Amino acid sequence: VTDSNLGEIPNMFRLVKNAQLLGLESYYPDVFNTEELADRISRCARFELTLESLIDLDSGKFFEQVRSQPAHIQWDPATLKYTIADTVGMNLVFWHMENEGGRVRPEVGKGKLHIGYMNIWRDEPDPDADPPQPADPCKKAAPDNSPPKIFCFFTLADPVTGIWFQDADGNWHLQPLTGDMGGRWQPLFKVAHLEEFMQFPDFSGSGEPVEGYGVKDRWDYFGKRLFARATYEGPVAYSGGKADEVTTLELRHAPLPLRKGK
Repeated sequence: VTDSNLGEIPNMFRLVKNAQLLGLESYYPDVFNTEELADRISRCARFELTLESLIDLDSGKFFEQVRSQPAHIQWDPATLKYTIADTVGMNLVFWHMENEGGRVRPEVGKGKLHIGYMNIWRDEPDPDADPPQPADPCKKAAPDNSPPKIFCFFTLADPVTGIWFQDADGNWHLQPLTGDMGGRWQPLFKVAHLEEFMQFPDFSGSGEPVEGYGVKDRWDYFGKRLFARATYEGPVAYSGGKADEVTTLELRHAPLPLRKGK
């Protein structure tokens, strides 16, 4: 794939399904083999998302950096949507909390990143924008070279699940962290991305609404192996102080090889 215009894949599959409904598959099985084409499309329309983020609170009083493993999502011919998805680990890269004597350390659990839904599309052209002329009634439409639109919904869990404090006698005590309690990256990330925080049906799971983040208008499109990137960098308005964020989401095209004999 050179241009990676994968927004056209659902339209291609709909054309084949229409040919199947018209009975053309029985007459031209080598051309309209829907099962084989669906498998090829699904293997090609596969991506991986990685997230790396750091948040610095009050110039070093608190600092946490996380990095996810690649989470894959694949186009599902049964639903005509990108809903075949992975849940992968979110790893702790660095954690620091300013404290007298430095007697604190994080409790590290299993962080998670899960892509619940993705869509890649182009808007339908306006048929009245460039209507056919009498001299050229079958005028070919101009190619659409605009970048595709991308929407990706994901959920996440911070790898830091608690903080250990050491008392004056040298004994360590664990304070579990739940919800939006401070001392970790996730609550600050939520504040930084309130405009993208939403409830959305988890099509790759139960279908019930779940809370997560929907990224749509932040993508820089490349259309190659690196398909698109969303970057966030700058201050975060936070009631407890001043925070700075650097977050990168990278969406890479990750096709699977064809099955043997296909």
